[in-house]
Amino acid sequence: MATFTTELRVADVQGPGVLLVCSDLHGNLQDYRRMVELFRAESDATLLFLGDLFHGPAVSKAEWTILYEHLADWYPDESAQVYRELATLMDEFPDRVTSLLGNHDHAHVGGPVVSKFHLDESGAMEATMEPQELPGLRELLGRLPLIATSTCGVSFTHGAPPERHFDRDTLEALSLRGYERVPLYAMYRYDLLGELLWRRGSSLEGTEQFLTTLAAAGFRTCDVGVHGHEVVEEGFERVHPRLLNLSTSFGMRRANKRYLRLELGDRYQSCADFKEGMELLPLYPPGHPVD
Repeated sequence: MATFTTELRVADVQGPGVLLVCSDLHGNLQDYRRMVELFRAESDATLLFLGDLFHGPAVSKAEWTILYEHLADWYPDESAQVYRELATLMDEFPDRVTSLLGNHDHAHVGGPVVSKFHLDESGAMEATMEPQELPGLRELLGRLPLIATSTCGVSFTHGAPPERHFDRDTLEALSLRGYERVPLYAMYRYDLLGELLWRRGSSLEGTEQFLTTLAAAGFRTCDVGVHGHEVVEEGFERVHPRLLNLSTSFGMRRANKRYLRLELGDRYQSCADFKEGMELLPLYPPGHPVD
């Protein structure tokens, strides 16, 4: 049975079994439930979200048609319910379901204010919740890992892999607090946490340096990186041989949404090993009913 263990904010998933990976729900409850459906359909699966679980559109469907229809399909923001159902799922499967922390999620636990659909996304979400729910939200987000590794040789980050050096002491000293006044434009280069959550791209040399640094710090050796954060209209992009950008939910047309299904007993050494129809799968296959 595949399971997660976490050390110094680095989660590691060990097989045998299957790893399902999706990115950037941004409050899309339908897509969340679809991933859970896929997870429950496999007896030996683990499920990894790549962060940005919350904060979706704050406009009506009619307004979306005018403002954003050219970009993506509308959905209602149900971030609070995504949190509730995820917390229940993680309680049910504590060793088989986890998420990385995303830059939007960080806003609830010490990160800078993000303003995509609201002036204060975290404040707007928390206003839809009962006061007694808020400590649980912050506790869950405060313990999420920032990096994941796997026995199949793939590492995962929310933003693109950081290019700066780090070691175990760096990770141990890392705090989520104190970023409230850091300008958003500076976060991707501010420090290691800023890079992990906000970086939009990484060169081949930078990705290889990250993978080398991760192994040198005593974590699992990986050959390929996967990240979310940056929307890819086609659902995925092989940025270069060592890096895949995955888009499962936010900013996507339904037909283009993709998730990863990885066999933990295999070894993926290049993005070319992620094949459409095998590892790269549509969240909603042709013919899947539309709610």
